[in-house]
Amino acid sequence: MISALVTTQLEKYPQMKAQDIIKLIYQNEFGGGHMIDDPETSLKRLKDEAKQLKNNIREHVPYFIQNGDTNIPLQYSKAN
Repeated sequence: MISALVTTQLEKYPQMKAQDIIKLIYQNEFGGGHMIDDPETSLKRLKDEAKQLKNNIREHVPYFIQNGDTNIPLQYSKAN
């Protein structure tokens, strides 16, 4: 149930904004924005997004979303 997913995430991340909740619900229903048909474009989008990240891995943890997918923050790609 979507309300349980949102409640769980708000408990873990009370600083979540409305846009974070909308993104969570969207990804739960339609998958991540990185899942596109063109592998080269997808890789470029991931690399561009990763360049903007800080290596604050402790603030971001993977979590399951209800459709069976897992959200793995890009910070993990930069972890040593």
